[in-house]
Amino acid sequence: WYLSTTLQVCFECPKNFFSAEGATECTPCPFGHYTDKSGSSACKDVNECVDATLNQCHANATCSNTIGSFSCSCNAGFQGDGLSCVDFDECADPALNNCHANATCSNTISSFSCACPFGPQLRLALRHPRK
Repeated sequence: WYLSTTLQVCFECPKNFFSAEGATECTPCPFGHYTDKSGSSACKDVNECVDATLNQCHANATCSNTIGSFSCSCNAGFQGDGLSCVDFDECADPALNNCHANATCSNTISSFSCACPFGPQLRLALRHPRK
């Protein structure tokens, strides 16, 4: 009698399929996962954020990789769901900007600017005492 203690692999799973240790069949990788070669025993997470063609995040959003998926969030100064982001008007509400009450607030892309009105301005002059 001859007893073999080693198991020979009779097949290799194709790319994007895996076979758990001791399994006799190939299983497809779950959505958002892949294998980079045939014969893999586990799937890896796809980082959808490294390539804009793999996610639908807006140009003014940040992509965050998650296991098997991704999420998008609008950048500062923008609002929306991350798939669609529009400029946020900080001038629409005085509580959202630090412009002086007499200044003009102008909305800019993802920010704002303040401009003082023309007219009397405070001028300071330094005077040196004469000796």
